[in-house]
Amino acid sequence: MELLNLDVEVNKIMLDPLNPRFEGLNSGKSQSEILSTMWALKDTKELMSSMELELQWVNSIVVREIASLSEEDKKSIPESDKYDYIVVEGNTRLACLKHKNLVKKYGEQFRIPVLVANKGSLSQEEFDYQIKQVQARANVMIVKEWDDVPKFKHLYGMYVSEKKLAPQASFKDIVARITTITGGQRNDVRMAIMRCMIVEEIAKESDTLENKYWPFLEAFENNETTRSTIGLNSSYEFDFSGEDGEYKNELLNRIPDIIKDAFAHLPNGKDFRNKYKEICAECGGKAEDILVSINDIMDGSNENKTWKLKQKNSNAGEDYWKDTLSSLLTTLKSYPVMADWASKQKSAISLIAEQTAKLLSKIDD
Repeated sequence: MELLNLDVEVNKIMLDPLNPRFEGLNSGKSQSEILSTMWALKDTKELMSSMELELQWVNSIVVREIASLSEEDKKSIPESDKYDYIVVEGNTRLACLKHKNLVKKYGEQFRIPVLVANKGSLSQEEFDYQIKQVQARANVMIVKEWDDVPKFKHLYGMYVSEKKLAPQASFKDIVARITTITGGQRNDVRMAIMRCMIVEEIAKESDTLENKYWPFLEAFENNETTRSTIGLNSSYEFDFSGEDGEYKNELLNRIPDIIKDAFAHLPNGKDFRNKYKEICAECGGKAEDILVSINDIMDGSNENKTWKLKQKNSNAGEDYWKDTLSSLLTTLKSYPVMADWASKQKSAISLIAEQTAKLLSKIDD
């Protein structure tokens, strides 16, 4: 796929209501409805403030011709017949340019440099997959705009496309290829794909899983033993045959209820992962026994069985503390320092800094 440099009028480009970042929330909406939603977003407001001061192009918006869309997409995108191009990468920048403040500054027929994705001799399936690759390189493996679940779903979409284009390729080979394409970490790509595989399989017979519960899926993807308890075999395919198959299927379909219950008692997905590993070890990895043990925890029928780990933190091993400290670091990095109320937690953050300094002094000794 070629990316051609062109100057295009802003009003000839439409926002993409199907962009994976929006998780289908803009599907079926008009351009004005999408713009109203995007203008209210924090990311858009911050970018617009800088663009109002001086318009500088560091990265060109990537677009594709409306004519290059599949017939199905054309029909599902309102007003697609009124535009020449649709955004592939750069929806927020385009939304800013369509705001009245910037229209007043630069005019309705303002032209911008864009990169136009050229389909050439590629099949529709190949071209659409390369569009996914462009979006992945720009957004998925870096900290920018998209939340985790849309990123996961986009990587899974790439996995599905790879399977169609190369049916004989193994799970590991596809993960390696997507890792190379996106420039990400193999474990991150693998995690994203596996979580989507699990959610997709659950949705066939059970409730869909809300985004906030997705971190708890780590318990079921963690290693071959825990994957096996929900029917995910060594080829990364679901298999419910065999003596324990029906219980593996039941355990898989109970995941939404299990996670909701654990979510109310545990602080994070790491603790749930460790608890599930503990239960698996006690039950020898047998899905039937795991179900009984988890049912005891959820209905409170056995006072000795709770979501609390039996292992005390003071005796926890290296893996526990590595995960705990990593989770704490991630949380602190995401602290909203620009929020109006951020300074109210300054004393708590200072205490964390003091405790960290004490730990460092003891480790150095």
